Amino acid sequence: MNRMTPGSKLTHDQEYRKAIPPLSLLLQGLNHAVVAGTRTHVTCTAIGARPPPHIIWSKGGQILKGATQSTSDDGNTTASELLLIPVPEDNERQVVCSISLNPAMTSQHLPEGHTTVTTVMGNGNTGLYLKDSRMLNVTHAPIVSLSLGAPLNPNNLLKGSDVYLECEVKANPGITKVEWYHNDHLRRY
Repeated sequence: MNRMTPGSKLTHDQEYRKAIPPLSLLLQGLNHAVVAGTRTHVTCTAIGARPPPHIIWSKGGQILKGATQSTSDDGNTTASELLLIPVPEDNERQVVCSISLNPAMTSQHLPEGHTTVTTVMGNGNTGLYLKDSRMLNVTHAPIVSLSLGAPLNPNNLLKGSDVYLECEVKANPGITKVEWYHNDHLRRY
């Protein structure tokens, strides 16, 4: 153990031995709606942490791979960039960037406004994490599914029988009307 005496200086090696939480952790790039199938770059930046943290990404509770991470020459800023290509099912899923904290840290070690979260990550690891997150708003064209009504069996239909159809539409933004066509003619019901 290194002891400090009054007037002594910390060496470079001693500075890095003490774990210091970040002054800030900020996720950027998801403050607006994203379009399904479109490449979206998101960035997570940790400032002031020592040693430089490893930034972990997750979406809907599942760990994401493929991010690139870099640390500034002075070691003060660590940034991780992730390329997302959202799909319609990602709408309203949380994207989270987080860093694992030293278990000895508590909220009193963190700058005002930051809180720690004890959580189980998608990889099964439980620990103390500092995180920032955004809810995905994924816009997409309508996805239409047409089916026979529940009690109808397509193998038992006779020509001239009454049938009813169910139309399910998923869209963001939501749909305002559904139109039915038969033999290319608009049907009014």
